[in-house]
Amino acid sequence: MYFITNILFALQLEGYHLGDFLVFVYTHPTFLFLKNSRQQITWTAKIKGIALLGGLLWLVALASIFSLSSPLYIMGMFLLLCLALPLFITLSCLLLAPVDTFLKRRIVSRAKRHLEQFPDLTVVGIAGSYGKTTQKHILSHVLTKPIPTFSPSGTHNTPLGISHDILAGLTDEHKVAVIELGEHYR
Repeated sequence: MYFITNILFALQLEGYHLGDFLVFVYTHPTFLFLKNSRQQITWTAKIKGIALLGGLLWLVALASIFSLSSPLYIMGMFLLLCLALPLFITLSCLLLAPVDTFLKRRIVSRAKRHLEQFPDLTVVGIAGSYGKTTQKHILSHVLTKPIPTFSPSGTHNTPLGISHDILAGLTDEHKVAVIELGEHYR
C-alpha cells in the first residue's frame, strides 16, 4: 500500500509537474517503498480523482493481461504493469487536466466576485522570495487590534489557496486583507 500512496505523494511533492514527478519516481525507486512518518499525503479531491482514474486505467490493463494463456507471461506483464503505475497516474492527470482547470477557474472567479462585494476593503499583498508568511503574520497581528483584518491562516499563497481562504473567511466586518502572494503566479 505504501507503494501506491508514495507514488501519489511524490506527485504532490512535485507540485503536479508531471515531468518532474516521473523523473523523481524513476530515479528514486526506494522512496516508493518507505513508510514516511514525518510527511504524509494530503487527500484532496484532486488526488482522490487522480488515484481513482489511475487505478481504473491500471485495472483495465491488468484485466486485459489475464486473457493471455501463459502464466509466466501473465506474471511478467503484471510486474511490468506495476512498474508502469506512475505512467497510469500521469495519464490520469492528463485526462483530468481540463476538469481541474475548469474547477480552479470557477473557484478563482467566485472569489473575485466575492471581493467585489467589498469596495472599501484595502488589500495588502506580500510578495518576495523569503519571509512572506512571517511578514503576513506580523502585519496582520499589528493591524488586527485597531482595524478588523482578514489574514488567511497557514501558507496558502497560490491563486486557488487564496481564493479558498477568501471564500471561507472574508466578511463585511473586515476592513483590511493581508494576503501572501506566491512567486510564480500572476
